[in-house]
Amino acid sequence: MIAFGREKRLLLGATALLAPLPLPLNDVVSWPWLIAYGAAVVTFLVRAARGVGAWLPTWAVNLVGAAYLAFFVLDLAVLSGGRAVAPVVHLLLFAVVIKLSSLGRERDKWQALIALLFLFLAAMATSTHFAVVIYLAAFCVVMLWLLVRFAYLHLLATFGRSDRPPTRVPV
Repeated sequence: MIAFGREKRLLLGATALLAPLPLPLNDVVSWPWLIAYGAAVVTFLVRAARGVGAWLPTWAVNLVGAAYLAFFVLDLAVLSGGRAVAPVVHLLLFAVVIKLSSLGRERDKWQALIALLFLFLAAMATSTHFAVVIYLAAFCVVMLWLLVRFAYLHLLATFGRSDRPPTRVPV
């Protein structure tokens, strides 16, 4: 089952890189925020590819979350200039990175996927250009593939297969 968890982490990390792409194009999130987010997700992907088993413990997640809460208030009151959308999207980017860094149980992977969906919705809700329709179609295909892969890996784990699954999902 280790191989299944590793593959799910890699799938979530790759999807996490795609989810916020339209945000800086609409001036919702600046490029430095997206680059920092991307660097954190790439670090997660490298660790997941190497099979590093030590993830952020719950107490560390709570400590970092409490520290970010103070920054969120500062971001909301001072840095955003009175706009609430950017600080909330910053909070969402932070939540995705922390959730990816603290994946432990199976339900954590599904919670990370839900957070990625919220990030995608934020990217879509703030987009006004027609070309975002292409992004919408591509992300929907990626999400459908990810959900099918998650279900397939869950079925393999349920029936006791703990080896590496085939690369193609049978129809």
